[in-house]
Order: sequence, then C-alpha cells, then structure tokens
Amino acid sequence: MSGHNRDEIAAILERMTALGLWEWRLHSFDGLDLRLIGGQGMVYSHHAEARFGELSFINCPVRMMHPRFRLATDHEAYTSGATTSMDAGSTAVAIECEAINSLSPSVFVIAAARVELKEETVVYSELRR
Repeated sequence: MSGHNRDEIAAILERMTALGLWEWRLHSFDGLDLRLIGGQGMVYSHHAEARFGELSFINCPVRMMHPRFRLATDHEAYTSGATTSMDAGSTAVAIECEAINSLSPSVFVIAAARVELKEETVVYSELRR
C-alpha cells in the first residue's frame, strides 16, 4: 500500500482535531498499524476511528484527553527519537494532549506512512458487566 503525502496527512489530522472529540484511545496495534478510536466519554460508543499505517515509530499514551493532531515539527521529531527510526516515506505526527496520568499537556510523536479517518458512530451493543 502506498503512503500519503504530507499535505494529505495534514488535512486528515486537521479534521481529527476539528471533530472536537474529548477522548481518543489506542484500540489496537499489530506492530505495523495503529488504530485509535475517539469519542465523548466512550462508555456507550465512539464516533471516529483513525488508522495510522506502516508505523515506524510510536510514543503515545493509551488514553489521550483533549488531543490536537498535527504534523510534528522537525525539533519534535528529533527530540522524540522518531527521526532516527522513521522509514522512508513516513511522516512524523504530533499529538498534543493530556495523558490520563497528567493534566499538563504534552506532545507525543508517531511516524506513519498513511493516515485514514473513518467518521462513524459505533454503539456498543451491551455494556460489559
């Protein structure tokens, strides 16, 4: 699968932020693809899924509150360690958010060749008991 260019990724990241979802969570990671789900509380449903494909670097918490997604600066990519780990064709993505263990905003970085966003409400059929 071919990757996206930086402008395409930037537009998807801007849309993810514009959704205004209160929380994003790491839903799955198979060593190559990372899937985040986003919603407002996420007890009964989530409203969006983001898939970061062909990951070559990951440094993010499992739960992210009030996130802002954008392209990482060169400095952020370098200081996070992403620069030395990135595959050709990857783009460094910054996630500015509050982690569950801190109310202070932090910047986390991942590097991926592709980003896909699916906006769809997924209602959980039954609460876990």
